[in-house]
Parts: sequence; C-alpha cells; structure tokens
Amino acid sequence: MKYKLIAADMDGTLLDDRKIITPKNLSAIKKAMANGSIFAFSTGRPPIAVEPYRKIIDENVPVIAYNGAMVVLGENDIFFNQTLTKEQATIILEHVRKYNTMACIWSRNRLYVTELGARADKYKINVMTEPVLFDDPETIINQGITKFLWYDTAERTAFFRQELAEPFGKLGITVCPSTSEYLEFFSSNVSKALSLERLAKHYGIRREEIIAFGDNFNDLEMIEYAGLGVAMQNAPDGVKNAADFVTVSNNEDGIAYVLEKFF
Repeated sequence: MKYKLIAADMDGTLLDDRKIITPKNLSAIKKAMANGSIFAFSTGRPPIAVEPYRKIIDENVPVIAYNGAMVVLGENDIFFNQTLTKEQATIILEHVRKYNTMACIWSRNRLYVTELGARADKYKINVMTEPVLFDDPETIINQGITKFLWYDTAERTAFFRQELAEPFGKLGITVCPSTSEYLEFFSSNVSKALSLERLAKHYGIRREEIIAFGDNFNDLEMIEYAGLGVAMQNAPDGVKNAADFVTVSNNEDGIAYVLEKFF
C-alpha cells in the first residue's frame, strides 16, 4: 500500500517534549514528501501557532486546526471553517462562570481569555499569540467563536469532562481533553477525522491511503478513520487500543519509526 496522505497531531506526537520537530522526524517526513506523499498538521492549535513549524517542513503544507474546525491550505487559504452557534457559545460561557474556571476563547484567529494571569501567560507561549481580555462577550459571540479551551487542574478538568460530555453532546458540542489540564469545546459538526476526510477528498486520496498519528482523545476519531491509525507510546490506553499500530514515544522519533517501517 502506498500511503499518500500523512496527518500528524503536534503536541505529544510530532513534537517532542521540548516542542521541536526532531531531525529524524523531519528527515522521514521530507523523504515521504519527496516520494509523492502529502503531509498535513492536524492539531488543536490555531493556525498562527503552527506557522513556525509549517515553515520548517514546507510553508504550503495543509493545516487542520482547532481540532478540525478550520482547514488551511496555502498561505491564508481557509478551505473550511466552522464556528459554534451563538446559543452553544453562550451555554459554554455560562458554565465557565458556574465552575469558576479559566477559559481561552478563539474567534477569528484571535485569542481572548476570561482572566489574565499565570495560566494565560503560559498558554500564550504555547500558541504564540498575545491574549486579549474577554470583556465584550456579546460582540465576540456574535462574530463567531471557533472553540473554547478551559485551562484548569487535571483533577478539575477530568471532573468537568465527566459532568459535561453527555449534556453538551446533546446540544451539539464536543467536549474533549487535549492535555490533562486542557478541556476543549467545539462544534460536534467538526473533528480531526471529518476534516481529514475533507482534505483527502480535495486531493483525491482514499481513506486506505492515509496514515494518521496522535496521542490523545482528540485524535481518537482521526486514528480510527485513517487506513493506518497510529498511536504514540505516550498516549492513554484508550487511544492505543483503538490504533492499528502503536509506535514509540514522541521523544523517541515515533513518526520516523513508522514512516521508515511502512515506506
């Protein structure tokens, strides 16, 4: 089987714990691309936080961003975009206040936060974006919110997920962790898997010709969808159990290991 599309999550997957693409992973990706395969980032990050890495590989590689809520092809070429409805955004915000948690809010590729402080400072480093205080909810909700990210302790994040996944799911809102401290909320009309499917159709690539890499539950559907779904060794058991193959960890060139094996 010739795999024509390679989709990789970033944090905990493509990137090691230093947040870099290792030389071995980069070399394997470049080799696959030279042999005709398309590489795509598939991440919960916004496009702006992917750009430095995109330039390392190729500034025109496609990006599945915001867990599938946006797909970018060439430079600033938005191929797909899905925001939460006003009603969904309002409900999520009500629960931010109810649980007294901190939320990061993405609207039109700008970052808003419900409070400034240590968590906002830490998050902005990860996403390479300066946050703006969320002090005009009506205007921002009306212009469209791509996703919410709640940033809290691992214990509280697990509790929020348990409490909200089912009732929010009935409202068309996906509730999904991306790290132990991050809980993401976005439209149930989107996922990494659905946007990977959109991307594959755009390029005329069959499902069987796709490899997808991931390390967390927001990667689960993508891993299940791909012809070869790969979980990292550092992934939770629930993700590894769903994968076709489990590679070594993100700190051990897990992507290169698979590309060298299957190419």
